[in-house]
Amino acid sequence: MVKKRTVKKSLKEKNRNKKRIFWLFFTIILLAVGSIFIFKIFISMKNSLWDGKNRFNIVISADPVIISSFEPQDKSLSVLLVPEGTFIQAVHGYGPCRAEGIYRLGELNQKGAYLLTESLQSYFGLPLEAYLLNSKVDDNYDYQSVLSFKEFLTKKLGLKIERETNLNTWDLWRLFWFSRQIRPDKIEIIDLAETRATDEISLPDGSLAFKIDSQRLELITNQYFADRKIRDEDLTIAVLNGTKHTGLANKLAFLVKNIGGQVVRVGEIDPSEFSDDFTNLNCVVKTSKKYKSYYTVQKLINTFNCQWQENQSINERSSLVVIVGEGYWRLLNLP
Repeated sequence: MVKKRTVKKSLKEKNRNKKRIFWLFFTIILLAVGSIFIFKIFISMKNSLWDGKNRFNIVISADPVIISSFEPQDKSLSVLLVPEGTFIQAVHGYGPCRAEGIYRLGELNQKGAYLLTESLQSYFGLPLEAYLLNSKVDDNYDYQSVLSFKEFLTKKLGLKIERETNLNTWDLWRLFWFSRQIRPDKIEIIDLAETRATDEISLPDGSLAFKIDSQRLELITNQYFADRKIRDEDLTIAVLNGTKHTGLANKLAFLVKNIGGQVVRVGEIDPSEFSDDFTNLNCVVKTSKKYKSYYTVQKLINTFNCQWQENQSINERSSLVVIVGEGYWRLLNLP
């Protein structure tokens, strides 16, 4: 009897040990999977294009061309509809193109999203941080209807849809949740065909197209797409052309004004004052160290792919100086 009890106790102890080992192994696996998942979320948050606090502009359709602007401070959404047949200036020297055809043009070199985004940013004077294109969403939507557009947007941001985008998973989830929370009265849809910013023209082949009045367009972008944070910081900005190509400073100043920047001077500066390295840059943002971390400065650096330098040599009374380089001219004019 004593031996039988001893054997039973031994078997019970073995079973307990097996269970302990199993649960220990299961816990280790669970912690490892959880750690990997948390690490991926951390990396996704770190590499996010949107901070969730300030205005964020994305191209959400290539044909028709649609730009959406998310404003988290008052939980609003501004939408710009570009009518079919609108001619805009495509970058990299392609010249005037129908807006809805720019993506297909860029795809000849596998750069459709890049060419479309850069061209729209340059022409409309809006920083476009992201694109969300080519999803297989049913196209039977009335984009001029607030409720229909909201349904279209939330469906397009869904994670199970095929698309071409530079947004990561964290960005998509955040934008999806933001879109679900926007009240219909907080959505403003601007169809350029219904504004005074576009004029209908007849082409030589008899077809109709649209051309855009840049001054009237500027009024629209200032009203609906200006960055509130940039306006609140209220830094004075000088934009100077550091190349021999005329008009570059005015071109970049147009974009800076549209996002709420207070441009107080547009002018020229002698290119010989800079090193040869400067010719390869899009632009340089010069400020004192005090302003380096300001949102306005970082926004300009990220939007135009600029370098920051401490302002020690240029005699300007503005808070920051943007010097346009040869790289910006190449972006606009060379393949």
